[in-house]
Amino acid sequence: MPTVMTVLLLIAAAVVVASFILSLMYIRKQQHHESDQETNRTILRHPVMANPIFLSYILFPVVVAIGVVVYLYYFY
Repeated sequence: MPTVMTVLLLIAAAVVVASFILSLMYIRKQQHHESDQETNRTILRHPVMANPIFLSYILFPVVVAIGVVVYLYYFY
C-alpha cells in the first residue's frame, strides 16, 4: 500500500511533466508569431534552455526528492 508521501510525490511529478509538455507546446506555437525586437539573441536561438521556467521544472523535482530523502532519513 503506497504511503502518503509516495502519492504526493507521484502527483507532484505528474504536475511537473504536464506543465513541461504544455510549456513546450506554447513555445513552439509562439515561435510562429512576431517576437520582440529587443529579445536577446541567445533566447531566440535557444528558447528552451534560456527559459528560467524550464530551470524550475528541473530544480523543483530535485529539491522535492532531496527533501523526501532528508525527511525519511531523520524521521524514519
